Order: sequence, then C-alpha cells, then structure tokens
Amino acid sequence: MKSHFITIIIPTYNSQKHIKACLESIKNQDYKPFEVIIVDQSSTDDTIKIAKEYGCKTIIRPRPQFYSPPSVSRNVGAKEAKGEILYHVDSDMMLEKGLLSEIVKLISERYDVLIVHEKDITKGFWSKCKAFERRCYWGDDKIESARVVKRSLFEQVGGYDENVSSGEDFNIHKKYKSIGKVGFCKAAVRHNLSEL
Repeated sequence: MKSHFITIIIPTYNSQKHIKACLESIKNQDYKPFEVIIVDQSSTDDTIKIAKEYGCKTIIRPRPQFYSPPSVSRNVGAKEAKGEILYHVDSDMMLEKGLLSEIVKLISERYDVLIVHEKDITKGFWSKCKAFERRCYWGDDKIESARVVKRSLFEQVGGYDENVSSGEDFNIHKKYKSIGKVGFCKAAVRHNLSEL
C-alpha cells in the first residue's frame, strides 16, 4: 500500500465539550503520517488550548459580526494543508480505529473521494434535523456526504461554496460525483450531534 500524507481539517468555535474526544480518536489511529489543522473562529473557551496540547496546527479566524458558514473554515484549512488527501471532520466526531488506514488503502486502490459513515450517538433534536436535511438534499436520510477527497480533486472543483450556509458537504459531494470515483469506508465516525 502506497503511503499518503493526510490532512485532517476541523472547523471549531467554542468546541471544548467535544474536541478532546475527537482529537484523542485521531491520535489513536494506527496510520501515520497525518497532520491536524484546527480552523477556529475566535473561541472564548479552551478549544485552542486543547488543540495545542494535541500538537494541532491552529488557525484563528476573527469571529465575524454575522454568521460565517463552516465552508469558509474548511477552505481556509485546505489552503494550509500539506496532505495529498484531505479529510474534513467536525469537532464532535470520533474516528473509529483503523479509519485512516482504510482511507489510504481505498485511495491507493482506485478512489478519488470517500464517504465515511456517520453513526449518530445522540437521538435528540439535531439528530432529527440531520435526517431531515438528508431527505431534503438526497431524498434519503441514510445518505452520507463525502468528507475525504484527493486534494487535486478538491482544488479542481474549487473547494466548498462559501455562499452555502448549510449542507455544504452535500453540495460539494454532487461536484465530486460528477468527475471523480466515489468509494465507501467500512470504518465509521461516531457523531455526537448537539443535544437539545
């Protein structure tokens, strides 16, 4: 299996509640080399402190007066990335063991883009919203978005559309599908959606 450098990009804002578990799950992966880039919107909690304890590269963006979608932070992280594989992760996700190894194996074999299944570990309001969002975009609440991509393809499609305020991952997935080969990972992430 060919070795690939992976950049994991995590947008954050006041994410101290979940970021440690996320970074711990990344640290415990059996595949190296990788880097983690935290793109933070001027958190007022200990998010940056925790990220630095884990050796993450941190980029602090000024907090805008009005809402700034995650797509902006994802693009900022991608511009700073050294990896030939980009993996866009949310701060409330935890990677299952062996996920990075599987990503490299599948990309090495034949895929340009990978879908990583998200296991929702909460059953509250936001969990229902996520299912509704999937039905709206895809007509199916079981569909996942592509979060792993070869950097070359990410650049080819122009990155995330920063005018999309929600569902930016589904939006870019459509672009990937039109020109790249999409695969599926067996390993998953556990997604701890905010509880309401």
